[in-house]
Formats: sequence, C-alpha cells, structure tokens
Amino acid sequence: MYRVCKEVGILPRSPHKIRKTYCSILSDYKVSEKLIIDQMGHTSILISNQFYNRNRQKLKEKEKTISAIPEFQQKLALVK
Repeated sequence: MYRVCKEVGILPRSPHKIRKTYCSILSDYKVSEKLIIDQMGHTSILISNQFYNRNRQKLKEKEKTISAIPEFQQKLALVK
C-alpha cells in the first residue's frame, strides 16, 4: 500500500485508513446501512459508525464558516 501511494505521489496511507475513508464516503453519499455493513464486513452499523465513519461534511462546514469571517478574508488576500 505504501509503495502504491508513493508511486501515485500521495502521502502514505495504511489499509486501515483507506477502510475508514471508504466507510466515510459511503456514509457521505447516504448509502444504505445494510450495504455499508456488508461492504465493511461488520455485523452492526454501530461498529461502522463508531470506529470507521468520520463525518467529513462537518469539515466542509467549518471551512465555509471560517472563510466567511471578514478578517480572515483580508489576510488571505494579502497572502495571495
């Protein structure tokens, strides 16, 4: 896995990290819980949600909120 990451020019990812990302993407796109647990090999969606699913939408909301602050927009304009 690390070799493949290096070949495509991205930071190294472990197989476990890729499983977490896969579960999160399925959840982001509102894939049915049954399909998620089937894909992850879990017996309950609780396991998938507790240990694998990371709500990535919250990150986008935080970025949008912080980017809307006028003082930060001015500083970003100076950097560019």
